[in-house]
Amino acid sequence: MANENTKWNIAVVENDINFLNRILETLKYNPNIGEIFSYQSAELFLRDADNVKNKIRLALFDIKLKEMDGITLVGEARALNNQLNIIMLTTLSSEEAIFSSLRAGAVGYLWKSELEDLNIEIEKVIKGGATTSPTIAAKILEYFRKPLQEDPKILTSREKQVLEILATGATTEKASETLHVSKETLRTHVKNIYQKLEVHNRVGMIKKAGDIGII
Repeated sequence: MANENTKWNIAVVENDINFLNRILETLKYNPNIGEIFSYQSAELFLRDADNVKNKIRLALFDIKLKEMDGITLVGEARALNNQLNIIMLTTLSSEEAIFSSLRAGAVGYLWKSELEDLNIEIEKVIKGGATTSPTIAAKILEYFRKPLQEDPKILTSREKQVLEILATGATTEKASETLHVSKETLRTHVKNIYQKLEVHNRVGMIKKAGDIGII
């Protein structure tokens, strides 16, 4: 059992009050945990900056928060306290969400349906490790086993042109003028690029393209 000096203070950011209560009940008797802070939004968590900076050592973030999402919150929280350990809680199966969380600075990812493993995963982090539930680990392996899905050849030459122009910060209107195509045609190209790169917005598109060497 951990003594009072080694117990970790933990924060939970979860907007579903019923699930938040389930988490708090799960954590209540963990001997490694000291004080537990709970918040129903990213904004409330960030407003409690003094505790974030000075008291909280581990945070559990719901990835689908209503205003600021959990992935964005990771970066904001790490800016306040770069020693903060963060585990994401989710029902999402998107590989992009998983990797975006880890790139932002999270140390682990736990499926909400696997809440019974939460204390085990917390103990791994307290001992200095990272944590990923078996289901999430399988998802990551599946991602890397996909044949050639991230090969730059998946984009057509025209799609690459669209990507390169948009990466400069050009508007849709400017890009369509440069390529001498209609704005509707350009939007179709962008939609196809999003699908192929498995992203949902321009920022994600440019980052993913850079990560896999397209731009």
